[in-house]
Amino acid sequence: MHDTTKEVKIQLANGPLTVNYEGPLDFLDDGLLTIVEEFIGITKDVAPPAPSSTNQTKASTGSGSNGPLQMTTGTIAGRLSVKSGPELIMACAAKLTLADDKETFNRKDILLEMKSAPSYSKESYRKNLSSLLDGLIKGDQIREISPSTYAVEATTKEKLIQQLGT
Repeated sequence: MHDTTKEVKIQLANGPLTVNYEGPLDFLDDGLLTIVEEFIGITKDVAPPAPSSTNQTKASTGSGSNGPLQMTTGTIAGRLSVKSGPELIMACAAKLTLADDKETFNRKDILLEMKSAPSYSKESYRKNLSSLLDGLIKGDQIREISPSTYAVEATTKEKLIQQLGT
């Protein structure tokens, strides 16, 4: 018998379908097999997406059935030819929105992404983050949802998808 005080995390994925479970370990004895059998029954009827030139664009939106864009902030920055702080912030926003599939993100998320792309990041960008974000808000590229929480504007998101599409 398992120790029922322990918590477990389980993720089952097949194509566009994903099932996540987080909870007591005793669920493994009671319900996991049933869930797995149902999941297999559902997913065997789901055909994998056909390869096409539009799959990358669909994936980029985070809402397509193919999953999010798979690129690092550094790769995105390279594809966008980043040469300034605001451009790097937009590369970070693209990573968070299109690759990580986040609707919103905060300052900490942006700073972490900036640091993950050392070839493009400068200390001055991080020190001037507030003013750079204000400029992007005024330029209608991102919007502030709540203090220090942001989202990419829909028109900007579409432009990023076009720029990053292959």
